[in-house]
Amino acid sequence: MSSFRCECGAVIRSSGGDLPYAGHLVADADMERIIARTQEEVLSFLQSLSAGKRDEWLTKRYGRVIDITDESIVYESVSRYWISAAMRCFQCSECQRLLVAPPREGDLYRSFQPEQPEGKDVFKPDA
Repeated sequence: MSSFRCECGAVIRSSGGDLPYAGHLVADADMERIIARTQEEVLSFLQSLSAGKRDEWLTKRYGRVIDITDESIVYESVSRYWISAAMRCFQCSECQRLLVAPPREGDLYRSFQPEQPEGKDVFKPDA
């Protein structure tokens, strides 16, 4: 289990599923590129299905035919561009700092502290 320390000293667990204090940020500058690549890959897959060339598409994408559902292909195609461009973020439960790891900076987190008390729980899901 991976973890790191916030500037306030609190330990933040950074691995595991569905962390309620974790999320991702995507820069506006990357949005159009991500949307275009996602659209291109999903459309390519759908066209291969309608042309009866699913195995050819799988070989081109994965290097071989693999056992995968159509739903999983679409999910993977959509998520791979978004996750690779997103900055991983965590919010400290002690001081409410938002810790952001910019792309290509690995585990180097930059911290931002909310100015208002309403800054707590920025990753709280909608009810």
